[in-house]
Amino acid sequence: MLYRDLLDDRLHVQGDDHPDTLATRHDLAAAIGLQGRYGQAEQLYRQLLDDDYRLLGPDHRHTLAARHNLARMIGRQGRYTEAEKLCREVLQDQRRLLGNRHPDTLATRHSLARIAGMAGRYAEAEQMYRQVLDARRRVLGNDHPDTLSTRHRLARMIGLQGRYTQAEELCREILEDRRRLLGDDHPDNLATRHRLARMLGLQGRYADAEPLFRQVLAARRRTLGDDHPDTLATGHRLAWLIGRQGRYAEAMEMVSHVLGGRRQMLGDDHPDTLAARETLAWLTGLRSRLGEAEELCRDVLAARLRILGPTHPDTLTTRASLAWLTELKGRFPEAERQYRDVLSVRQDTLGPGHPDTLATRQDVARMIGRQSRFAEAEQMTRDVLADRRRVLGDDHPDTLTSRATLAWLAAREGHNAEAEELYRQLLADRTRVLGANHPDTEATRNERGQL
Repeated sequence: MLYRDLLDDRLHVQGDDHPDTLATRHDLAAAIGLQGRYGQAEQLYRQLLDDDYRLLGPDHRHTLAARHNLARMIGRQGRYTEAEKLCREVLQDQRRLLGNRHPDTLATRHSLARIAGMAGRYAEAEQMYRQVLDARRRVLGNDHPDTLSTRHRLARMIGLQGRYTQAEELCREILEDRRRLLGDDHPDNLATRHRLARMLGLQGRYADAEPLFRQVLAARRRTLGDDHPDTLATGHRLAWLIGRQGRYAEAMEMVSHVLGGRRQMLGDDHPDTLAARETLAWLTGLRSRLGEAEELCRDVLAARLRILGPTHPDTLTTRASLAWLTELKGRFPEAERQYRDVLSVRQDTLGPGHPDTLATRQDVARMIGRQSRFAEAEQMTRDVLADRRRVLGDDHPDTLTSRATLAWLAAREGHNAEAEELYRQLLADRTRVLGANHPDTEATRNERGQL
């Protein structure tokens, strides 16, 4: 509202073409973008660029900045290919006119790294962020907000590659600096607290992650509003965490609210909206509404193939979800083929030790066991268990899942004494880690009782 009032005054006093008027239009577009109204901000930047070209010329620093911010708004709407092309064009001109280490050039390099990460090219993005971070530290200093922003995004890329402990450590360091420099409720600080909660959740530390997510959600609602994309992001991650703890009805109610907000703010095919639709399909499947869940998954898969491509990590997640639903319907040979297809791509794109790759290896082993190829399934599960212990730790829920598969295989092979001991140890650990009433704990208790 303040920028709109100032713009009205400048238009009246100084006129449309005054440099101060152009600067205020730029500030207004930036403010609207920060509110998550990316489409409106894009339109304002496009209008502004027409006048920047006419009045300032294509090589003026403000024109270059407007082109960069237009690319950012396009990227925020999930149009990564278009955003990357525009960013690379801006970067080429900035390097020529400003130099490779000018703060504006570094900002565009940072945006290019972000786009690479959003497009699923995590290792490439990490390397780009490390280069920008090194330059920003030298040019701006370690405590500059832009330097902190790159450190935050680097932590995110490390986490997306499954290095959760390292990402958590980085998040804690950034959080300490941002609290000292910005205060608890600054949007940047909230972003790091959100990222820290996410890393805790991915490590299976649900009791630590949930209260932190709830604190961030309350602060984002208070400072940004209920429907801001950042608020919805925290609501979505909290819903996922609640679902992982077996509270499916609560999680479904929360993700349905997030989905409604994202559809209104971002559109039905935005990557964030698709993520919420995927979570809704997962929760629907967990509540045994398999036909409905499969239809939801197929819709998401079609959109992700069209928007993100066949090898994007999000697309692979949806393909794995469809395989899971095929498994729940008892079509084990078909599910095995689907899981193997996902595994092949995940090994190539994420690496053999990524938690998602390990999850799919375990899925394949489970399908082999379901088809009574017990020795093959046992060996594969033991290999996955060893890798999960090394990558995730003994108490991670995924590690416990591999142990559950080993116990189930022992029972199917008639090794009841071995199975009894495996189930006894697993039940104690799942009760301690997940709680006595978690669905996984209850499943272990029931399977042990059937021996």
